[in-house]
Amino acid sequence: MASSLSTSVRTPEGRGSAGHPQRRHDIDGLRAVAVLLVVIYHVWFGRVSGGVDVFLMVSAFFLTASFVRAIENARGLFLLRFWARRFASLLPAASATLLGVLLLAWTVYPASHWSTIWDQTWASLLYFQNWELARSAVDYYDRSNPLSPLQHFWSLSVQGQVFVLWPVLLVLAGVLIQKRVLTARLGRVAKSIAERRRGRVLPRMTGRSCRSGKRVRATASRS
Repeated sequence: MASSLSTSVRTPEGRGSAGHPQRRHDIDGLRAVAVLLVVIYHVWFGRVSGGVDVFLMVSAFFLTASFVRAIENARGLFLLRFWARRFASLLPAASATLLGVLLLAWTVYPASHWSTIWDQTWASLLYFQNWELARSAVDYYDRSNPLSPLQHFWSLSVQGQVFVLWPVLLVLAGVLIQKRVLTARLGRVAKSIAERRRGRVLPRMTGRSCRSGKRVRATASRS
């Protein structure tokens, strides 16, 4: 799931000894633990484990890190290019899997299940399988009814939704932060200009006051 994002990240110094980003072995270990949780719970307990959540959090972590680096390096955030590259790496394997499921359903499953599998195929391809399962009120732990061959696509759908929505939220947050920073800078500039003008006016007023005082004293002495 989270394998579409590399575990190689930049160190605080910037790069590893070979001039490349260093690999995060702690993240690799976290993924291994997540895999073990998924296998243990599916094989021996027949339930969903927290390993899927770990995969999703790792994906969000690297996604956030990549966008933060883009902001820090002033490279700009090109969402359409990001989405095109991300889904271009995900869709071929997903499409091949879905095609194989359709062929299996046509040869093995009874005709009464074809409509449901067809709907879930489109939902999986367009990354809203989790919402389709919720709409159909599918019980993940119900073993009395035949399981959908696409039921596990819900996690990939969640990951796809993270790839779409999380960058948008990051961009909106960046725009708000930049707006506040710009407002603060403009406020400091306006304050500096006002102080400079006030500094120029005060000496003039002081000089005029001195000259007026001298004229008053001269007039008084003459009288």
